[in-house]
Amino acid sequence: MQKLGASAAAAGKYNVAFEAYYLLAQVDNCIEVLVKAKRMAEAAIFAKAYAPSRLTEMTSLWSVNLKENNYPFQPDDISKT
Repeated sequence: MQKLGASAAAAGKYNVAFEAYYLLAQVDNCIEVLVKAKRMAEAAIFAKAYAPSRLTEMTSLWSVNLKENNYPFQPDDISKT
């Protein structure tokens, strides 16, 4: 399963990679796959549930991603909800 996750991530098959890492309970790899796929909102919400120590980092990446795409809003502090 580890090999599947790594090869899927390298091939850009992020859904398969995420699922493989999730089944292996490799939370950090799941987050990295979401970031690589530019799914910052999902990475932040996943971090809130499974890796609270990485929530601030993911929220910052989400904010940067929104600015890069010229979206006029910023994520709220989801650590308190």
